[in-house]
Amino acid sequence: MRPSRFLLAISLLFATACASTGVTAVPSITQAELERRTQELMDSVTTGDHTPWQKYYADDALFFDEKGRSMTKEQLVADITPLPKGYGGSIKLVKAQSRIENGTAILSYDLDESETIWGQNLSARYHGTDTWMYRNGRWQIVATQMFRYYEDPHPAAVDPSRLDRYAGTYELAPGTRMIVSVENGQLYAQREGRARELLIPEANDIFFRKGVEGRRLFRVAENGTIDALIDRRNNEDVVWKKVPAATTFALKSSAFREGDTLADSTVLHGLDCNGANISPPLNWENPPAGTRGFALVLDDFEARGGDGFIHWAVYNIPAEATSLAAGAGSHDVDIPGGGRHAYNDFLQRNYGGPCPPEGPPHKYRFTIYALDLPSIDDAGTPMTWRKLRAITRGHILGEASLTALRGH
Repeated sequence: MRPSRFLLAISLLFATACASTGVTAVPSITQAELERRTQELMDSVTTGDHTPWQKYYADDALFFDEKGRSMTKEQLVADITPLPKGYGGSIKLVKAQSRIENGTAILSYDLDESETIWGQNLSARYHGTDTWMYRNGRWQIVATQMFRYYEDPHPAAVDPSRLDRYAGTYELAPGTRMIVSVENGQLYAQREGRARELLIPEANDIFFRKGVEGRRLFRVAENGTIDALIDRRNNEDVVWKKVPAATTFALKSSAFREGDTLADSTVLHGLDCNGANISPPLNWENPPAGTRGFALVLDDFEARGGDGFIHWAVYNIPAEATSLAAGAGSHDVDIPGGGRHAYNDFLQRNYGGPCPPEGPPHKYRFTIYALDLPSIDDAGTPMTWRKLRAITRGHILGEASLTALRGH
């Protein structure tokens, strides 16, 4: 197909204009060529060869590395030194993308680094973005931004018997607490209104959370006991002080302990279960100062694919109350001695016992909430557990949980 006379005329006019004004057309550059040059830079790192860095970086280039350093070209080139004896490795460019427009080209890419230190193999992943510009008759880098992908450390082997010393309640401010507990040889932390998190040991007294940058450290006092949990973020510490055990808000039962199996009498009478559907006795102690009332929720928090299932919800428990008797959940709506039922996920205003499907035992968590509300007005729309949760949000001074198991 021949080009039209109109396009030929436009091309001749553009060429004439460039010639008359002294403007030189910018020679194009491809992504493949940008990748080749970048790989050449990476290959020179192990040998400490300055040549490609002098060639491809503009004299006024800006370089920001993964350590947070801002360097000039002179500083960058000086930082390129040969690897010491016993060290080796390579850096490979992968997953490159580019945007090329007129005299500017941006190359964004990952770097896979493999390093050997006296026979020990290490690896790291980085992401870089280079801005190339055509100036003074050549393409050069004028700015680089580099960061390192976060990766979890390798878990350490810690004596499980040491974990109990970390368990307890930690307080950031009045009403803002974190519960650290031990279950099946593993350590967990849970803040009010948030999911429970596994704390993975990195070393004695140092833990991390999967996929989360930063560390959780347990501070050891002069007497050898743990007196604080330190949430370390970017080398800055948020300190949670450990609440003395004597004043820890706690929920207990004379019928079972943490991790025990719930009795047959507590099982639902309905569906394909034939229990007596009797709520177990519960008692609590050391509520936070300023408590004006309580609410209680029993949930199977792993049910329905993690969405959970509410078996029992009670509100308007008086501030002076310290317990709920066995069978308290059997009463419709009102509980003798104070307290009212909210609708559970059985759509009933009473206790609905466990009735899990066949398979591993489910975890049933009883949680008592200390509130700064003396009572909750339930006039109007029905009081469901969801409505109760919405009303109490922001009014919880503290909480205590007790978890038991039940299989089918």
